[in-house]
Amino acid sequence: MKMMSVPPHEGPLRRIRDLGTFWVLACLLALPGCRVRSSDKLEDDTLIRAKSLAEALSMAQRGDTIVLPAGTYEGGQALAPGVSLRGAGLGRTILDARKAEVGLAILGGRGVEVSDLTVRGAVRTGLLVSNVVNVAVRRVRVTASTNGVVFSNVAEGRIENAVSDGNRDGIILNGGRDNVVINCTLARDVQCGLSIASGERAVAFNNCLADVGIGVSLGAAAKGARLDYNLYAAPLVGEIEGTSGRKSLSEWHELSGQDAHSVISGVTFRDPLAGDYRPAGRGTTADRGISELDGIKAPEHDADDAPRVIPFDIGAYEASAP
Repeated sequence: MKMMSVPPHEGPLRRIRDLGTFWVLACLLALPGCRVRSSDKLEDDTLIRAKSLAEALSMAQRGDTIVLPAGTYEGGQALAPGVSLRGAGLGRTILDARKAEVGLAILGGRGVEVSDLTVRGAVRTGLLVSNVVNVAVRRVRVTASTNGVVFSNVAEGRIENAVSDGNRDGIILNGGRDNVVINCTLARDVQCGLSIASGERAVAFNNCLADVGIGVSLGAAAKGARLDYNLYAAPLVGEIEGTSGRKSLSEWHELSGQDAHSVISGVTFRDPLAGDYRPAGRGTTADRGISELDGIKAPEHDADDAPRVIPFDIGAYEASAP
């Protein structure tokens, strides 16, 4: 495995010939020295170095992963096709997108992953994934944007352990096929938590949709969607395009055929205004949900990347009932 590093104190780019996947560690000049550890125990001279995130993005090639340490970085960036991005954790690696229409974009390619970071304040869309095959969004928070996470014409995409809060719409699936939304927390999204506008065979389960205008919205062009084992705490559970929203699960199930095993329940978070969406007290999300639905397995770790004690629960964070 080849690794690419970006210690802030070194300017010149060094590219070493090797086989395998590249890893890019992108650091800003103001940050202290950074390291990447690999099971291959590569020496420092095998690393490729850059001065900033923008330079790392320009250097990265298909199959590379850019690894960002804790810190705040300028949003409005786009990943080249086939390039992945990994941060140091929610709330630790932050893309500040207040000056950008889109906080982070993944445009084209296949087999990529974005994980362990926060995108905040985008004018339009926090995280835009478009025309990608086999993409994973894991342990990502998108907040204070018009749209949180948008999948546009994505095939075989997976969103898990994500938090989309304080947006107009939390997660939007538009077109594409075989996309799944699992163990996400969609909270304080003014208009809608999860919108499946169109596309084929979308699946959503083990999600917590709390304090949103409407839990889920299904478009007329959404074919073969499956929703179940979710928790709703919203004035309206769901709507289908062209009909009025339904307040109760029984009415919603009768209209849509969805959410046969879902629940309506209040949920209290530790400090939502500070972005802490861990359930507080006796977690109503604990010991609910399902470990596998239609052959799709729920994640065994939560948004903190901590192993779930119980194989399944609802939302991005595990809650332990006393």
